[in-house]
Amino acid sequence: MSLPYEIMDTPSEKEYDDIAKLASIICDTPISTITFFDESRQFFKSHYGLEMSEAPIEDFFSRHVIDNPDEFMIIPNAQKDDRFKDKPSVVDNPKIVFYAGYPVNNDKGVPFATFSIIDQKIRELTDTQKEAIKSLANQVEQLLELRRTKLVLEAKNASVAQEKIILDAIIEGTDAGTWEWDIATDEVFINAKWFQLLGYTSKPYEVFTMQNWRELVFPDDLIQFEVGLTNCLSGISEKFHLKYRVKHLQGNWIWVENRGKVVDKSKNGKPLKMFGIHLNIDKERMQENQFLAIADSVPGVVFRSEMAKDGTANLSYVSNGFLDLWGVSSEIAMEDNNRIWSLILDEDLPKVQKSIEQSATHMTNWVSEWRIKQANGAVKWHKMIESQ
Repeated sequence: MSLPYEIMDTPSEKEYDDIAKLASIICDTPISTITFFDESRQFFKSHYGLEMSEAPIEDFFSRHVIDNPDEFMIIPNAQKDDRFKDKPSVVDNPKIVFYAGYPVNNDKGVPFATFSIIDQKIRELTDTQKEAIKSLANQVEQLLELRRTKLVLEAKNASVAQEKIILDAIIEGTDAGTWEWDIATDEVFINAKWFQLLGYTSKPYEVFTMQNWRELVFPDDLIQFEVGLTNCLSGISEKFHLKYRVKHLQGNWIWVENRGKVVDKSKNGKPLKMFGIHLNIDKERMQENQFLAIADSVPGVVFRSEMAKDGTANLSYVSNGFLDLWGVSSEIAMEDNNRIWSLILDEDLPKVQKSIEQSATHMTNWVSEWRIKQANGAVKWHKMIESQ
């Protein structure tokens, strides 16, 4: 019953011992205990006047107290009580004669421990003493709730610490620079990787601010940087996602990808903090430029498409050969790819659409042929080969 509080076999604590001692003083008894249970034994978290810290579950009296929530169990003379007179704790040490026990409840009001008052002579408790014991039992309950809260917080902190270890490992593995912007002070807290991306081996600023950051952005990219930041702060966009150039220590400009979002707001919704990551995409950008140069020089058309969640495909890139092949400029094709579909002959459309569905379902290359009708009335055959 006491397992959620992880109290069994814990060392003595002054808070519990002081309560047990106070109970003995109030009731003028030599022994008082705060007792918890598991399947086989009784554990005395506090045992004032008693040398042992545990006992078999069959012995002593405390186990019987929890059968009656919020009620005292009082035995004036255990030596005359048939339920207890043969128990070792009555026959032998500590030679219990008088016993009074009151239940200690968990947060749901269910008894799971006991507060016990013990004497070696016949006696009774006054109403005042009973009320005092009830109050002390309540104090034990409060201590236990504090303990449970502490255990929950420690578990959460351990989880957070583990998540941080994982996050740090991911950041280390991806060479990501992290940043956290305190909007009120304008100070930006960044990790070592952030500056390493720019060629620095140590932090070049004692205090790094958003204004310092702006000064590193390529002038032609600064407007889109400000617009993206403003849109994120105002709530127009949920995230700040931008690719732009920043100045390297050696004087050249490198491409970075920046992803961030507001992570803390005031009660009235005012942004207080942003957090994000920086990635060096200079090599990817160079490879992209090389790809575009090659794509514009090969015969036919090179394109890049993305499948949306609703199943529609959007063109994110179309090479310059598109105009000669389709009679539509690449800009128009990327703005509205329905213009492309409208050029395919009606009798070929079902076959083309089915080939796209099969490619998406089986994650295979898309290969298809169709005819288009040009503005001058001529019909041309096209063949498409697309890799996933």
